[in-house]
Amino acid sequence: MGGAMEYLGMARYSHFIILYWNAAVRLGVFLIVVFLLSSVRSWGYELARRVEERTALLAMEIEERKRTEAEREVVIAELRDALSNVKHLHGLLPICASCKRIRDDHGYWNDVEEYIRKHTEADFTHGICPDCMNKLYPGMGVPSPT
Repeated sequence: MGGAMEYLGMARYSHFIILYWNAAVRLGVFLIVVFLLSSVRSWGYELARRVEERTALLAMEIEERKRTEAEREVVIAELRDALSNVKHLHGLLPICASCKRIRDDHGYWNDVEEYIRKHTEADFTHGICPDCMNKLYPGMGVPSPT
């Protein structure tokens, strides 16, 4: 045992000092662990708060997108409805060479004005061209454009 004492610098340590030293080291380690755990815990709370905020933002974005898509669907439905109501003429129209009436798809003969009003958005105003004016009212003296 003498060799060990010489190695330790000839100091004799009491049993109580070693016990206190061990207790102090354990207390220090315990405090460090508590500090680290509280840091991790607060970091976990911060992470949970950020996740909750981001989740709320994403929910708002999803609701906005759903609302926008619903508005888009309404506009598409309105456009389809408007497109189905567009009236236009195409193809050949069977017209009488004498009275100028037009035959419809059901075989009925209609006046030009009536047929065009039914099948388009156009409307008519009436006037008399210069040639017809001279033919119908020869004394009025309207010059012919030709």
